[in-house]
Amino acid sequence: MAKRKKRNRGGGVPFNPDVDTGTKRPVTARVAVGDVNDKFSDYPSNGLTPRRLARIFREADEGNVRAQMELFEEMEEKDPHLFSQLQTRKNAVTGLDFGDLDGVMRHMDKQAELLRPKFAAVLDAFDRELAGKGIAEWLAPNGGYFISLDVMDGCARRVVRLCKEAGVVLTGAGATYPYKKDPRDRNIRVAPTYPTVPELEQAVELLCISVQLAAVEKLLAA
Repeated sequence: MAKRKKRNRGGGVPFNPDVDTGTKRPVTARVAVGDVNDKFSDYPSNGLTPRRLARIFREADEGNVRAQMELFEEMEEKDPHLFSQLQTRKNAVTGLDFGDLDGVMRHMDKQAELLRPKFAAVLDAFDRELAGKGIAEWLAPNGGYFISLDVMDGCARRVVRLCKEAGVVLTGAGATYPYKKDPRDRNIRVAPTYPTVPELEQAVELLCISVQLAAVEKLLAA
């Protein structure tokens, strides 16, 4: 007995509204195809290690937030409590009267105008006091709310402590690392958004002095 040939349902034929009206038979044509470059194809939690997590946070500090946002999205999907907390905040934001996308962009432009001189104060001080000395590295971020500063290995906690003793409280050393354990003890996350520009200028001057002092202490102890 000959085998009955199976019907090709859809067969990859694009949807044609003139033919596939559904009046005579069910519509079986393909109506959509997933994009192979879909952004949701990258799942940062797969194979996540402390080193990779630290890199994701560092990239976000430098303005590249895609991997961080995808990771947060996965966390929200997997944790019902986190989802409920974030949903409360999202609802609060969506209730603001931005109007439309252009309204959101105008609001962000205002935020940028407020933050730009603060970031400039920090970066100008770094260029003036630390550049070319081989004791610190940093990147001018393309976005975000932080500046990532790398000092000499083994000096970050000392820098933070020196600043605190002088009256300037920084984000804890290694804050971008899991459990705040920077294996090289060199990264400091500078947050310039809250202080006024005059306050920031004084604070970053003290920070630069502390970076240099900690570097001198290490070199003399070598």
